[in-house]
Amino acid sequence: MSVSWEGREIMHSAVSRLIECISTAHVRLPEKLKRSLLDTINENLRHPNSHIQNAAVEALKHFVPAYLVNAEDKIVNDFVSKYLEQLRDSNEAARRGSALAISVLPLKFLAKRWKVVLPKLCSASAIEENPEERDAEARANAVKGLISVCETITSSVDCSEEEDMSLFYFIKNEVMQCLFKALDDYSVDNSGDVDSWVHEAAMDGLQRCAFILCKKDSIGNSSGLDKAESASEQFESEMIKNNQKHTLFDDKLACSIVGGIIKQAVEKMDKIREMAAKILQTIFKSVLSGLVISVGGLQDSLRKASLIALFEYLQASDAQKQNELNSREVMLSTDVLWVLQQYKRCDRDIIPALKAQTLLFCAGVLDSLTIELRASKDFSKLYAGISILGYIASFSDSINVQALSHLFTFLGHRYPKIRKASAEQVYLVLLQNGSLMAEDKVEKALEIISETCWEGDAEEAKRQRSLLYEVAGLETFQSLKPSNSNQISSEDGKRSLAGDENATYSSLVGSVGF
Repeated sequence: MSVSWEGREIMHSAVSRLIECISTAHVRLPEKLKRSLLDTINENLRHPNSHIQNAAVEALKHFVPAYLVNAEDKIVNDFVSKYLEQLRDSNEAARRGSALAISVLPLKFLAKRWKVVLPKLCSASAIEENPEERDAEARANAVKGLISVCETITSSVDCSEEEDMSLFYFIKNEVMQCLFKALDDYSVDNSGDVDSWVHEAAMDGLQRCAFILCKKDSIGNSSGLDKAESASEQFESEMIKNNQKHTLFDDKLACSIVGGIIKQAVEKMDKIREMAAKILQTIFKSVLSGLVISVGGLQDSLRKASLIALFEYLQASDAQKQNELNSREVMLSTDVLWVLQQYKRCDRDIIPALKAQTLLFCAGVLDSLTIELRASKDFSKLYAGISILGYIASFSDSINVQALSHLFTFLGHRYPKIRKASAEQVYLVLLQNGSLMAEDKVEKALEIISETCWEGDAEEAKRQRSLLYEVAGLETFQSLKPSNSNQISSEDGKRSLAGDENATYSSLVGSVGF
């Protein structure tokens, strides 16, 4: 009984699937049968049908840890060398399969051999010199294997620090350049224009290698982030002085990556443009996570610069906002939530993200308070607003000065109980946040607040408030002013103020039960 061609194809895949299941179950096998099954996998790896090759790769992925993980070094060397040799095979199917096979080898097979494996894969991803042997799928598989090996060996490097860094510098200088060259692979083989396979693999590789280098940089610098602020600033100044000498992921590399992917985003093929757009989106969310870490980090100069950049980004959206759903604030909130979900239980990212989220929330609330509390007659709103200002002013960041200035404004309010509530908040803020002014100034300010009868004469309260402005070094008129284009004119403000002063104090007190 003869078996059809389609039947033979199915049998090849089925046998690989059977070997995968046997390996997953860790069935005890005699050595002769192990060698026979491995020969079957290798035969299927050389098959021109991609489905059969993929089934063989899955079988190998489970077979090696199950039956070869404890093999002697010589056996492992021979095993790896065989696949490396096939990367130069004249049979394109053999080159495709061997690259995929290398991509699933475990760490033990690669950790001590990366100096041989990575260069071989880099060579295999380049355009073949012989036009008759050119095969885009083989080059794409070599790129995929290259990236998988990089991720495997960097996941748990067991070597000296010098050798460890040489690995990451090889990835930065050799692997990344190999991927950039793959983006320029426009060769055409017998099947037509198929360079898109290589471009897809290269774009994915650039993204994944960028994350490898960024992660290594963050781990290498994490000790500096956990120390005192002075030590962090010293580290930052050293990095600037050395022109980022020891940084794996620098601005030049970042520009090359983004530029290369943007070029793909305007290519003629739809799937290439779509993939480039998705990768750019992933990278820019990653940029946000870095910015959030900077905003909520320990380095004072970096934190302030990052915060200013973020606020300028949000303020620039006011004039071009079409609706609330498309506003930058909404998109930023979505991205911050993405950071919190992406880095669960990773304190290095979560703690700065939470701090940054608090600062952004406080900034948004403060902007609303400038509008809501101005000339308000509602005691409930005023008391709630004053409490929030006290909370914001207690932070050790630049936004606290603005909140403290707003609180000072209420020390001269026309209603005595508002003046008293504001004084209590200022007193607590100065006790909690010593960074607002020098220690001797804090003592003087606390003395003024405690010795002044804020519920007494309004003019005396305003004089004491002026003294506090001088002690704190704040501008007298740095008070509640709307930050948008709807700012009240001076003439309208005078009329409004006159109306407010004519309002009966007794009716307001009665309305809230005083």
